[in-house]
This record gives sequence, C-alpha cells and structure tokens, in this order.
Amino acid sequence: MSPQTFQTYSGAVSAREYGFVRPARDIAGNTINTRRVVRTEVSAGNGADLWNRVRSGMRLDLHADTRIDSMLNQFRRDPRYLEKMSGKATPYLSTIVNEIERRGFPMELALLPHVESRYNPAATSPKAAGGMWQFMPYTAREMGLRLDHDTDERRDVVASTRAALDYLAQLNRRFDGNWELAMAAYNCGPGRVDAAIEANRRAGKATDFWSLDLPQETRQYVPQILATARLVTDARQYGLTLPAIADRPRAEMLVSREPMNLVRVATSSGVDFAEIQRLNPEIKSSWFGNKDINQLKVPAGTGAKLSASVAKQVRVMSLTDSRTNG
Repeated sequence: MSPQTFQTYSGAVSAREYGFVRPARDIAGNTINTRRVVRTEVSAGNGADLWNRVRSGMRLDLHADTRIDSMLNQFRRDPRYLEKMSGKATPYLSTIVNEIERRGFPMELALLPHVESRYNPAATSPKAAGGMWQFMPYTAREMGLRLDHDTDERRDVVASTRAALDYLAQLNRRFDGNWELAMAAYNCGPGRVDAAIEANRRAGKATDFWSLDLPQETRQYVPQILATARLVTDARQYGLTLPAIADRPRAEMLVSREPMNLVRVATSSGVDFAEIQRLNPEIKSSWFGNKDINQLKVPAGTGAKLSASVAKQVRVMSLTDSRTNG
C-alpha cells in the first residue's frame, strides 16, 4: 500500500499474496452454568489503558532506517492521526492484544491491521481480499475458515486474528526469527522475499529487510507499521494525542448446542439488533435477519441476559440447522 493510498484509505485495500496457514479455531474462556448455552469472553482486561499493554510489549527496532523517520513525519502532518486510529481500533484491539500476548509475539503486530484495513472487519479489496487482516479466499479456506453463501469468517475478528498470527508465526520461523522479514512476506508473499534474499546473497549484500530489493509497496509497508509504533510509544513527543482505550471486555461469545435465531434473540433480550450485526460481520447481511446459528458475539455484559433468552428460545424453536461456526 502506497503512502497516498494509506492517507486516503476508504475501505478497499490491495490484495495480498499469502502462503498457506494452519487453522486457529479454539475459543477459550469462562463457562456459565446454563443447560444449553456456553458463554465465553472474547477479550479481557482490568479497565486501564490498553495502549499501555501495546507499548510495554514492543520489541522491534523503531529507529532502524530513515524510511521509518520519513513515514513518521508524513503521519504527523495529520494532527488527528492517532485519534482516528484509536477510534477505529477500540472495538477490536483487546482481542488482538490478548492473542499476541498469548503467543509472546512483539506488540508491533497489533498495528498491522491498521495498515491493512484501518481495523475494519468489513474491508474488501478490489481483488477480493477480505476482513481486518485482508486474507484472500483460497488462503482462508486452506486455513480452515468458513466461506460460503452465508458466512465469511475472514470477517470474524477472533478467528481471523488467530489465523493471521498463526501465519505470521510460520513466516517468522521461515525467516529465522526476523519479524521485519515476516511482515514483508505478509505483504508481498514469502516467495518474493526469498528471491530478494537470494539475490542479495549472490551479490554479497546484506539480507536484512532494509537492504532488500522488494516491491515499492512492501518497502513502505513495514516502515508504516514501525512508524505508527513509534508514535504510539510517545505520542506527546511528536505533538499528537493518543486517546486511551479502556482495557476491558468488549464482547462475549454465546455458543449454543442448538441453533439461535438472531432476530428473535435480539428482540426477546432487548439487545439492539444493529449492535449484534456489528459484532458479527462474518454473517452475511442477506442472511442475517432469519439465520439460525450456534455461535454469536454479543456486547460485553449482556451474555447472561441473552443466555436466558437463548435457552428459552431453543426449547421452543423449530430447529432446521444443527451446525456450528467452529
């Protein structure tokens, strides 16, 4: 993605060349005592500023090259750059941070979806890359995500985040623990990075990211992530404001042993249906109004109320679909 595209992003981003990844399907959490419904936390925290966890987990060299300086100065021209980023990240950052911490990865990776999609689970590129992490359809299927006429799990924040981090872990191993090369390969494909490394080796040149002859988009992609990380580390130093994000659960997951009708669940529980739609972008809108599913993200704090509603609903509903989303 070029700096011009980065500044004027409107929801369509360039397609990526991805390798194959292994599926990440499990959802860990707390179980409530109900006969038919399990509730699990999508994210957790203590109410402090989530950006503090991001800053404390950063491990990469944010001053490695002048390209980072140049990108940082470009971003500073927008005095609301970090404000807008924080606003877009607020509903999803806790999930991303929890998954990165669980793996022990550098927290700079939490900013990759900002560069990819502005933290937009509904983002779609002209070449059909989809979701916050911008996966191509064939890659999503190879990794076990569900893509069919009514569901696109690339837009599921939990599933796609785990899949993207699994893929980044593969790339990191492939490039001997070098995260800059892993991020570059995420953008342009591992084969392209391998070829650039080999060309430099034959020419007796260094093989770090900053020395490679890569596509222009990729040469800017990694500096975009690292420049944003520098701004996050000390926004005031650069004359910007980074609004806090409360480190607390944003959503909960309902998993029912019998299908739930989304409209009836929302109506009987009093939870706004539009909010349920926003939290479940993987469910295609044309099916949303009458689809029976087994797994549903709901606003934090509403799980118990919805559980009672769902349990009652399940007992009286005519069941037509016993599948789950994972």
